[in-house]
Order: sequence, then C-alpha cells, then structure tokens
Amino acid sequence: KWTGEIDTCARCHRKIVEAVRPTAHGKNIERGADGMTCSTCHTGDVAQHARTSKKEFINNPGNEKPEVAAEGCLKCHTNSRNMMFWRGSSHENAAVACSSCHNVHTPNVKGQLLNKASETDTC
Repeated sequence: KWTGEIDTCARCHRKIVEAVRPTAHGKNIERGADGMTCSTCHTGDVAQHARTSKKEFINNPGNEKPEVAAEGCLKCHTNSRNMMFWRGSSHENAAVACSSCHNVHTPNVKGQLLNKASETDTC
C-alpha cells in the first residue's frame, strides 16, 4: 500500500499515480527503494504545491531543458545498463531529453517506458 507523499499526490493526480504503479519507478516507490517518492523527480516545495495546487511550487522534468532533466534522471540511472554511456553520447550532444523518448508515468503497449510502441517508432 502506498502511503505518505504518494497518497498526497494521488488526491489530485490519481490517474498518473495509478499509471505509474506497475512501472519500475512505481514498484520502487511502493517498496520504498532508496527513499524514492514522487519528489525524487518532481523537486520543489512539494508541501506548498499540495496546499495550493500551484504549478510554480513543483518542478516537472518534462518541462525542463534537456540537460537539466537528464541530470535529474542521472541521479539514479548513472550506473544502469542503458544510461552508463549517456555522457558524450549522440543523445546528450544533440540536447535530447530523456523525456523526449521516455514516458516514466505510463508504459506503452509492451509495458516499456517509451513514448511510442517500439524503440524504432520512438526514434
């Protein structure tokens, strides 16, 4: 059962919370892996955002500049198989954000966190 911050987020963002639940990110939040919560990625004044519903109190990585958004992802994914070669890659050099290809809230039809049905379609 999800409690604490995720419950607070779900009051307004229920659809997103339910979509993220079966993903790797959702499973890590559910089991409390490395203290992961919504605010791991959505930084800012979470309490003030929850009280006021004002977007300016919370950061949405999808709205950040690619290099800023990538740094947020790299906090956890630096050593993961797919991210360890990010530095100096064609994606980093082209200022492509992780969110340009990945939707971390909603898996595609194959259960992958890609914006489209396949890697080829996404690219």
